[in-house]
Amino acid sequence: MGLFLKIDLKEVSRMMVDSSLPFPRLRTTSLGMAISGVTKRLLNAFHCLFDLLDTPRNIPGLSPLIQREILYLLLIGDQGNRLRQMTAARSQSNQVGKAVLWLKENSGLLTWRKIHDTSRLEFSSQSFLLASS
Repeated sequence: MGLFLKIDLKEVSRMMVDSSLPFPRLRTTSLGMAISGVTKRLLNAFHCLFDLLDTPRNIPGLSPLIQREILYLLLIGDQGNRLRQMTAARSQSNQVGKAVLWLKENSGLLTWRKIHDTSRLEFSSQSFLLASS
């Protein structure tokens, strides 16, 4: 039997804030993969998640709570710092990506604002600036 749990990095970020978990420690090198032991408490949380399959009506109410417990246990576990680093790096690159996308989508608007502001500062007409650009 196998298990796949998709980790929502936004949820991890929220949990870090809600739980007052420390920011990740800086590391000079980072490995692509890491392995550590599993605690009994973490195994029990996964077991509870599996047990929900026996009572499907409870899945909508209990599954999100158990998944949050699993995320919390991962955050405070041996690989917690690595998970916090992934979350911090993802959020920073996500913000940069959103900014670049916004600039691409709004470049015409920015040009118009620049022309409008330039014409006000230099007392030029906007139509002259538009014709010469």
